[in-house]
Amino acid sequence: MWLTEELTSLKFYVVPEEPTYTNVNVVTEELTSLKFYVVPEEPTSPNVNVLTEELTSLKFYVVPDEPTSPNVNVLTEELTSLKFYVVPEEPTYTKVNVVTEELTSLKFYVVPEEPTYTKVNVVTEELTSLKFYVVPEEPTYTKVNVVTEELTSLKFYVVPEEPTYTKVNVVTEELTSLKFYVVPEEPTYTKVNVVTEELTSLKFYVVPEEPTSRKSMWLQRN
Repeated sequence: MWLTEELTSLKFYVVPEEPTYTNVNVVTEELTSLKFYVVPEEPTSPNVNVLTEELTSLKFYVVPDEPTSPNVNVLTEELTSLKFYVVPEEPTYTKVNVVTEELTSLKFYVVPEEPTYTKVNVVTEELTSLKFYVVPEEPTYTKVNVVTEELTSLKFYVVPEEPTYTKVNVVTEELTSLKFYVVPEEPTYTKVNVVTEELTSLKFYVVPEEPTSRKSMWLQRN
C-alpha cells in the first residue's frame, strides 16, 4: 500500500516472466515522481508497502532469480533519494523495514548466496548517508536493529562464514567513533542492536575464532 500526499506522476510496472503473485495497492495525491518495478524471473510473491509524504524521487526494484518471498515496508517523509535493491540468488526470505525522516541518501543491499533469513529494521532521522550490507555465505540467521538520530555516516557489515552464536548490544550517546564488525568463522547466531544519538561514525568489530558466545565492544571518542 502506498499512501502519499502531493503526488504528481505515478509509473508502475509489473513484468513477471513466470507464474507469480503480485499485490499492489496505491493511493496517491499530488506526487512528483514515483517509479516502481517488480520483475521476477521465477514464481514469487513480492509484497511492497510504501507510505510517503513530500517525496521527490523513489526507485524500488525487486528482482529475484529464484522463488522467494521478499517483504518490503518503507515509510519516508521529506525524502530526496531512496534506492532499494533485493537481489537474492537462491530461495530466501528477506524482510526489510525502513522508516526515515529528512533523509538525503539511503542505499540498502541484501544479497545472500545461500538460503537465509535476514531481517533488518532501520529507523533514522536527519540521516546523511547510510550503507547497510548483509552478505552471508552459508545458511544463517542474522537480525540487525539500528535506531539513529542526527547520524552522519553509518556502515554496518555482517559477514559470517559458518554458523555461530554472537550477541552484541551497544547503546551510545554523543559518540564520535564506533567500529563494529561481526565476522564469525564458526557456526553462529548473530544479533546486533544499536541505538545512537548524535553519532558521527559507527564501526564495531566482533571476531570470534571458535564457536563461542562472546561479547566484544570497542568505543572510541574523538
